[in-house]
Amino acid sequence: MLVLAAPAYFLAYQVNRSAGPALEAAPRTVGPIQFEDRQRESGISFVLDNGTTPDKPVIDAVLGGVALLDFDDDGRLDVFFTNGARIPGLAKDDPRFWNRLYRNEGAGRFRDVTEEAGVRGEGYSMGAAAADFDNDGATDLYVTGVNRNFLYRNERDRTFSDVTERGRRLGARTRREETVVGGCGLAGLRQRR
Repeated sequence: MLVLAAPAYFLAYQVNRSAGPALEAAPRTVGPIQFEDRQRESGISFVLDNGTTPDKPVIDAVLGGVALLDFDDDGRLDVFFTNGARIPGLAKDDPRFWNRLYRNEGAGRFRDVTEEAGVRGEGYSMGAAAADFDNDGATDLYVTGVNRNFLYRNERDRTFSDVTERGRRLGARTRREETVVGGCGLAGLRQRR
């Protein structure tokens, strides 16, 4: 089991400066930057679980995607983490394997909204991209994984819908059990008329 460090903006820092005039001709010396761990107070309790086994399969070393997005359009960045699954079945059969979405509630506080948003995921997730694939103004999620990828449409009510199959009908191609969307990520996915 691995613990993923929270992004740097969750850490508060303080720069110690000596008092002096507002304008100085010569550069002044700045004291050391001090960091403070505020992970516990943030509400983000995500722990990456790669489901590793004694034989250490390759997939247990290549997961841990993170996407920063404003999924609820409140002007604050929310955080989405991908997670592994039980090996060898690649099932998210325990909440410890769920992907996690944390809603930014301001003042450095986040709340786990995974279940109500509908993004706990399936299978062994490895990466995430956030973009507005359908040009409706809401940020959607694309989650990559072993043998399957998922496209989640933001319904603009703090929930997502799995539209993976719809995405394939709109121009995504399947090759070697891997969804290729417009050649790279979400770029180029356009609705056919």
